[in-house]
Amino acid sequence: MRRLIFSILTGFAGIAAWGQTPVAAHPTAANDTLTEDSTYALQEVVVRTSPVKRKADRFILSVPPAQNKDGVELLQQAPGVWLSDERISINGSSGTKVYVDNREIKLTGEMLIGYLRSLKSDDIARVEVLPMAGADKDADAQGGAIHIIMRRHTDKGFQGNLSMNASFASSLQSYQPSGSLNYHSGKWDTYGFASGTLIPQNKGDLYVTRDYAAGDKGFSSLTRMKQPSRYGTIRMGTVYTMDSSNSLGVELEYVRRGYIWPSQSYSTLSVGPLGMESQGVYRQKETYNMYTATANYIHKLDKDGSVLKLVTDYISKDLHGRNQYQIFSGDRYFK
Repeated sequence: MRRLIFSILTGFAGIAAWGQTPVAAHPTAANDTLTEDSTYALQEVVVRTSPVKRKADRFILSVPPAQNKDGVELLQQAPGVWLSDERISINGSSGTKVYVDNREIKLTGEMLIGYLRSLKSDDIARVEVLPMAGADKDADAQGGAIHIIMRRHTDKGFQGNLSMNASFASSLQSYQPSGSLNYHSGKWDTYGFASGTLIPQNKGDLYVTRDYAAGDKGFSSLTRMKQPSRYGTIRMGTVYTMDSSNSLGVELEYVRRGYIWPSQSYSTLSVGPLGMESQGVYRQKETYNMYTATANYIHKLDKDGSVLKLVTDYISKDLHGRNQYQIFSGDRYFK
């Protein structure tokens, strides 16, 4: 008589395997017929691995190379991470901090989302999501922390990549060039990265009308908007690995954003034969510059992952804005 046991192996690493395992049995008599033992070879084992691993205090999302995704698309795959156009959080909690190679990104809102879009999967090794920040984080990181660990190339010599994403429509044109260059030699690792988002054309019309209970009242408005913008970041640095337990690193980064948003609006309010017309011309201009210099020393304390980190950084932000408004209004008689 044959007995088959089907087993399923699962774990936090997301590995599953199945097959049929032969179990030895003594010959037994059934209907006076002796059935001998049979041996069946395992034909195939299918192993599926998940890119997400669970540890005691964090989720780790491994990023295979050549995924052709940006930082925002990768975070959308990370467990518990919530993203919008102006906000990033873990499980909906505000105050989430974002770190790149142990350096906090001092950006918020649209600027932070734009920065994450500039990061490419070719240069990212993994993303670590901590729903609750540890004692080594600032007290205002009550919303957890997201660590983005950049890839370290081990092959001697130069490695780099270039990419370009573009979008075209009748009212929108967008270009996203990016490139990186890495050099590894002995104990030295040097890297450079640059990316940008250029939107030379982004326009649209907004038409609004209102209906009133009184039939002799009416309102209509037309707004024509243009929102071209430019965003770019340049980052370069070097890491010196003294031995298997000690390393020193220096990094410089420059982030710039600029836009000019002109718009025009036309509105008409009528009450019976009388009405009022108004025209508005608006022009918003803003430039934002951020300079960052970071130095760090990392010492591994044991084989369990305990480390001593000393990080110092310098940040300079420069924001300039100028808004111009012109409104013209007048009365009109409707015959």
